[in-house]
Amino acid sequence: MGALAVAGARIPRRGRRTAAPRRRRLGDGGRPGGGHRAERPARAARPRRRRRTHRRRDRCARGRRGGPGRGAGRGRRRGRGAAARRARPGGRRRRAGCRRAPGRAGAGGARTARTGAAAAPVARHRRAAQDVHRQAGPCAGRRGRGCRRPAHPATDVSAPVVVAARRTPIATAGKALREVTVEKLAAPVLSAVVDDVWPLTAMRAVDDVVLGNCLGPGGNVARVAALAAGFDSAVPGVTVDRQCGSGLAAILQAGQAIRAGDARLVLAGGVESASTAPQRSHRVAPAGGSTGAYDRAPFTPPEYGDPDMGVAAEELARRRGVIRGRQDAYAAASHAKALLAREAGRFDAELVPVDGLEHDDRPRRLNPAVLARMPAAFVPRGTVTAGNSCANSDGAAVVAMVGEELRAGRPGLRLVAGAVVGCDPRLPGWGPVPAVHRVLAAARVALGDVGAVEIVEAFAGQVLAVTDALGLDPLGRDAGVVCADGGALALGHPWGASGAVVVVRLFARLVRGGAPAGTLGLATAAIGGGMGVAALFEVVR
Repeated sequence: MGALAVAGARIPRRGRRTAAPRRRRLGDGGRPGGGHRAERPARAARPRRRRRTHRRRDRCARGRRGGPGRGAGRGRRRGRGAAARRARPGGRRRRAGCRRAPGRAGAGGARTARTGAAAAPVARHRRAAQDVHRQAGPCAGRRGRGCRRPAHPATDVSAPVVVAARRTPIATAGKALREVTVEKLAAPVLSAVVDDVWPLTAMRAVDDVVLGNCLGPGGNVARVAALAAGFDSAVPGVTVDRQCGSGLAAILQAGQAIRAGDARLVLAGGVESASTAPQRSHRVAPAGGSTGAYDRAPFTPPEYGDPDMGVAAEELARRRGVIRGRQDAYAAASHAKALLAREAGRFDAELVPVDGLEHDDRPRRLNPAVLARMPAAFVPRGTVTAGNSCANSDGAAVVAMVGEELRAGRPGLRLVAGAVVGCDPRLPGWGPVPAVHRVLAAARVALGDVGAVEIVEAFAGQVLAVTDALGLDPLGRDAGVVCADGGALALGHPWGASGAVVVVRLFARLVRGGAPAGTLGLATAAIGGGMGVAALFEVVR
C-alpha cells in the first residue's frame, strides 16, 4: 500500500489532489526510502491547469481493465462503430494522455501484458528466473552428469556447507573394535574434524554436536562423546535416532539449525558400537510378551507385522523381480571396488585410526561361484544370503557444517535439499525411492544431473530394487556413479553411523577428488519402520 494510515488522520478521497503528491508517495525528502536532498532555491509558483482525470480514467479503462466482470465492452456505453474498433495499443494510449502507473493491476488483479520495447527486459528477467537452475556455472557448455545447477543459489549466506568429513575404520562387530565403547569411537573423530576446520574453531566455539545412534547405552551419546573429546562444557550435544538413517538425519538437523540462523558451526554425524551395545529386557512383561532379553525395539506396531530387515529385503526383492544372480554380482562388485579404492589410497584422507585399527577390516575378494552356493539367510529358498547382505559393524563418522558466510572460500559440499519420507512399513527398503524423488523435485533437477550417488548398501537386493526404480544401472553404465568405491556391503554397516559415512564418501569423491564447482552428489538410506532419507549436495569452491 506504500504507507500505513495513522489513527485519527484524515484520508483524502481517491482522485482528490493533495498538497505534495510526489513527496507523499516517495517519503521524506521526495526520495524513495526517506532519503534527503539539499533544499533548492524557491521558485515562483506557476499557475496550474485543472486536470480532467475522470474522463481519462474512464477512457483508459476501456482498453486495459480486463478483470472479471469488467471487460472491454463494460463501463461507458459506446456506439456501434466504437465497439467495432480495436483497442489502442499501449504506446498510443500513453500518447493520448492515459499513462499507466508501473505495475498497476487491472480490476481483476491481473497484470496487463507489456508491449513494445518495454516488454523486452521484463521477458529477459522472467526467463532468467525460470531457468536459473539450468545455469551450470563452471560446467556451462558441458554435457553429462553433475553439471546442472540446482534451483537454490550458492550465494545464500545461510546455506549450510560441509567443510570437513572424517570417519573411523569400520570393523565387523565382535572383532577389532569390540572393546571400544560408543563414546570412545566418536571422540577421536570429533577431535579430528575440529582440527580439520582450524582456524574456524579458533575464532568461534562449536555451537552443537548432533550424532545419530541406534543401539547405544541410552542417555545422550553426543554429549558424552563431546566431553570425551575434550570439548568445553558449554558445547551442547543431542542424539538422533532414525535407525539406519540416523547419521544422515543428524546432518540434516544440523543444516536446519544453520539455515535458520540458530548456529554457525555444528559437528554432525553418527556412531554405533554393535559390539558393546547393551542387552535389553523388560522389567515387567508386556502383554503377550516376556521379561527375557531382546535385541531390538519394535519397528512397527504388531498389526504391521514388524518384519526384520532381512525378511523385508527378501520381500522387496521378490516384488521387484531382483533375481539371485544380480544380487550376488552386485555384492562382489562392491567388495572389488572397495579393495581397489583401499589399494589406491582413496580412503586414507578420511580415516581416523582407532585402537590400532587403520583400515576397514571387511573388504575381500569374493568368488561368484562361492556366493552362488550360499544358503538363504532369512527365508527358505530365498535370494538374500549372508554373502549379499551387510555385516553388523562398529564405526563412527562426523562432518563439520558451517554457513556460507563462515566458509570463507573453503571447498565443500553445500546442502541443497534434504527429506525424510515414510513408506510401507512392510517394505522399509523402498524408502529411498520417495525420499530421492522429493529431494530432486525440491531442487528442480533430474537424477541424470547428479554426478555421484551414495546409498547405504544394507542388502544387494534392496539396493538394486531402489536403483531399478530410479533408473540407475549400478552393474552397467552407472557403476562409476553409484557407490564408486564400494559401500556398506563391503565396508560394513554401523547402523547409527552409516548415513554419515555416505556423506563422508561423497566429500572424498567430489571435494577431495577435484570435481568442479556445481557438481551434484546424492546420499540416501533406507530406515527401519518404513522410511527413507535423502540429501542433495553441491560442490562449492
